[in-house]
Amino acid sequence: MNPCPPLVRGQWANAAMKELLSKMVGSAGKREAVAHLQATLGLSERRACRLVGADRKMIRSQSIRPAETELRQRLRDLANERRRFGYRWLRS
Repeated sequence: MNPCPPLVRGQWANAAMKELLSKMVGSAGKREAVAHLQATLGLSERRACRLVGADRKMIRSQSIRPAETELRQRLRDLANERRRFGYRWLRS
């Protein structure tokens, strides 16, 4: 028994790929997806970016902002303690 729906197998794969990639949010996820497609399928950067729906400049750019993980964790903790304040009150 063929598990594919009545669509042609290539169309089914494309539809599945678009469904998975549409749920991806943020540039970090798209960078990982492009790297995965390049490594596993041997796609070019241009083609992988087109499949993922990412701009090539975004894929190549690296963040220069420091991580500040301790500060971010402290802000999350404060936001969880005082939910009424919201992020706008905690930024100062």
